[in-house]
Amino acid sequence: MTDLLKEYTFPETDAALGSGAFGTVMKVTHNGTGEVRAMKAVRLSDGAESAQLRELVELEVSMLKSLDHVNLLRLHEAFRDASCVYLVTELCAGGSLAERLAHQRTHLRKPMLEGLAAAYAEQILSAASYCHDRGVLHRDLKPENVLLLTARSDSPVKVIDFGLSDTVERIRLNCTQEVHDRSGALGAVARLLPKLPGGLEILATKETKEVMQRAGTPHYMAPEVYAGRYDDKADVWSIGVILFEMLSNRHPFYTEGNDLEAVKRRILTPAGADFCDPAWGEVSTPAQRACQECLQPDPKRRPSAKQTLAHKWFTTVPRLALGMSGGMDSGRSGFLASARSPPRISAGQVLDALQNFAFPGYVGTTRARLRQAFLRLVARELAEVQQEGLRGAFLRLDCDGDGALSAADLAAGLESTDTSSSHQSILSMLGFQTTNDNGQMEEIRSLVATAGTAGENMGFSDFLAVMLPYHVAVQEPQLRSAFGRLDSAKTGRLPKSTLQGALQVGQAVPQEEVAAFNAGLPQDLSYAEFRQLVGLHP
Repeated sequence: MTDLLKEYTFPETDAALGSGAFGTVMKVTHNGTGEVRAMKAVRLSDGAESAQLRELVELEVSMLKSLDHVNLLRLHEAFRDASCVYLVTELCAGGSLAERLAHQRTHLRKPMLEGLAAAYAEQILSAASYCHDRGVLHRDLKPENVLLLTARSDSPVKVIDFGLSDTVERIRLNCTQEVHDRSGALGAVARLLPKLPGGLEILATKETKEVMQRAGTPHYMAPEVYAGRYDDKADVWSIGVILFEMLSNRHPFYTEGNDLEAVKRRILTPAGADFCDPAWGEVSTPAQRACQECLQPDPKRRPSAKQTLAHKWFTTVPRLALGMSGGMDSGRSGFLASARSPPRISAGQVLDALQNFAFPGYVGTTRARLRQAFLRLVARELAEVQQEGLRGAFLRLDCDGDGALSAADLAAGLESTDTSSSHQSILSMLGFQTTNDNGQMEEIRSLVATAGTAGENMGFSDFLAVMLPYHVAVQEPQLRSAFGRLDSAKTGRLPKSTLQGALQVGQAVPQEEVAAFNAGLPQDLSYAEFRQLVGLHP
């Protein structure tokens, strides 16, 4: 708690944002930058229950640190003491999607506009697809776990609460065994056969099954989760339930007065969700089909999140005049992309910035690597308003909506959005004459991989670090805060040991290159030298 109080101030009034069974969420102000953030304090009790809760919280921290998507909640830092774990995240001031749905039902008394529902669904699907590509299942997608960044109707959404998330590999490893009545024709035959003396069965009426942990909120759990055998398609089902609510103003499997057993029975009904409500008469056929596909009871026939993102509904839904200078901008070919003017940041500008990020001409190899690490640290300090324009550009360039920029995305952007002169300029910089040059894609792929921390692609935080010197007015307190994260002794200088650790920020230095990089490091670095190296001047 002491470290937390050094970094943050708690407002005297209007601090609480919410509370639950395990803790409280409140506003806090960063002492260095003045930025208002959210802090979730999770209370830990004594005994085994506390150990289990701490494990869940630490898993959430680990997940948030490893995932980098524009529609996933951004974790700034975590603090711990004997009784609590404190998670400091970006502040989502627009409330939850559950609150928006409640407002539609009780005050407006009509479903959400189809275009707005499509925008929300597309973002949730993009976040889910990004997680699934990395082997992570959320397992608790519901309106309460989708927050809006601002109070505007066109606010971007953020998926939160990774306390129940896990990797597919770990979920399978932690299967338990359960004894069930044998199902199917063999089960029917086994129950008809007489028993032998001593109660022995000719054909066993019971069978042992390996069962995955049943996790989530019952109203949003897929049929296969109840059965204990599931994969990433279970998240798609949950998104289908959310989409159903947005388009029809009601839940597909719950009506007031139902208990959990009744909800479970309806979810397990082979017929699936009922689309006969009069409200669906106002919903377009592509929207209905997209929702029906997500709620397909058979997971083998249900599309993945990535396949759902490619549904034609997202390209045919009626255009909305959404004022999203930094709001829900889409890089895909859907309605949001068409409703916007061309991006202010082109693919050519991004490649130019990548070239400078990877090979700044004014420093050597070790300092270039150090500069990359410092830029990533400064990017973590950016306020929401500083990210708006870059978020829009990132999403526009993300052609497939998977939440990461690939070489293919930038090559496509180079072809479609750059003017002839700027196109030729960036090709010349890379040493090529035409876009058909065989080596062009490999060169672009190499540049993207230099900045990316997730395989060969760039996440949103990577993109922020790359574009920071060109499109963000960084404030002096933000630079000092980034420096202060490394200057734990508060001496005003970063010793060589700290710089060695900083080299591992973002992409880890390969073990065989560590010695060479370390040899090129200075004995220490002052704040003035730090600021000069990153090339950011407030």
